[in-house]
Parts: sequence; structure tokens; C-alpha cells
Amino acid sequence: MLPNVSLDAALMRQTLFNFVQNSIQAMPKGGSIYINTLLEQIDQDAEYTVIEIRDTGIGIPEEIQEQIYDAYFTTKDATGGIGLGLAISHQIITAHKGKIEVRSKMGMGTAFKISLPLNASTLP
Repeated sequence: MLPNVSLDAALMRQTLFNFVQNSIQAMPKGGSIYINTLLEQIDQDAEYTVIEIRDTGIGIPEEIQEQIYDAYFTTKDATGGIGLGLAISHQIITAHKGKIEVRSKMGMGTAFKISLPLNASTLP
């Protein structure tokens, strides 16, 4: 069992919803979404609860991965995406003193790793 993390539950729910929604949209012909949680110790003073959300979708091109957290950046103009989901999620995680990492391979899928510190008061 993972230890408790102090966070704003409503904001974290919104964040997780945004990531899962993006995964669903990245798999128009179906696929799988995996959500894993674990405890990660970076060093003696830095322990994190980690949530990894991984999909088998189309992937994110490497050349735009640095832009995906920018407000209004979207690759989904045709489907109505306005480019706020990941920007808002990034702000929420940062406000909780956490961090997000992305790994993606075209045609194979994408994984987002959300790390939330245990040793700090993380309520925004």
C-alpha cells in the first residue's frame, strides 16, 4: 500500500481525467490504458508517490513533446480539442510541488509519469 499524499482531491481528479481523456483520444481504433502507482525514492530526502498513465495510442511526435504543456497547443483541432487539458494538469502538478515526465514512441503509445513528493506539504 502506498502512503498518503496531501493534495487537493478535486484538482487531482481533474488532472487524472485529463490524462485518461487524452489517452482515449489517442486510440481512435481502440487500445489499452494502464494506470500504475508506486513509491519511488530519489535519494535519502526525496520520496515520491508516482502515478504512471500509459496508453497504446498513436504517440506524440518527439518534435512537439516540449510544447504539449503550453496553453492552447493542440493537435486535435479537427476533433474540437482546445489545448488546455495538459496545460492545466501541468499547473496542478506543479502547484503540488510535483513533476511530470513524458515518454512516447510513434505508433506505440505514450506514458506520463506524475511524481508527487511525500516529504513536503503539497497542498496548493
